[in-house]
Amino acid sequence: ADLIPGYYSMEAIVSDGDASVKIEWIVEVRAMPTSRVNVWNNADRSGFIEIFPNPFTQLVRINYFLPDHAKISIDIYSTNGKKIKSLYSGDQPEGYNTLSWNGTDQKGAKINAGVYICRFVFNNADGIFIQERKIIFIPVG
Repeated sequence: ADLIPGYYSMEAIVSDGDASVKIEWIVEVRAMPTSRVNVWNNADRSGFIEIFPNPFTQLVRINYFLPDHAKISIDIYSTNGKKIKSLYSGDQPEGYNTLSWNGTDQKGAKINAGVYICRFVFNNADGIFIQERKIIFIPVG
């Protein structure tokens, strides 16, 4: 069954036989657009970007839909506005696309645990569209 967009609480218990740890988190379910009409007729364009898993521990996947060929940039920022890493900058064709980020900065060093901002800039003949999403990084070990 399909999930209705919204927030869901989840929990898991991980055990190694000697000890157990209960992990709880909140998951945001978003609808991804299936056509150009769905994106452009939606005034706030929600669902344009999907980030999973979030929070992440090792690797996060960023899925996005482009209704037209466009020049885009996808960058990661700290909450104080410092650019941490540029994930992509250039032209891309319309359709679904996916990027991954492993929690490293531009030099390849692991970042600290915390909240980061993924900024997506989409630039085509109709203008510039900017969307941001929070990403939470919780490193393992």
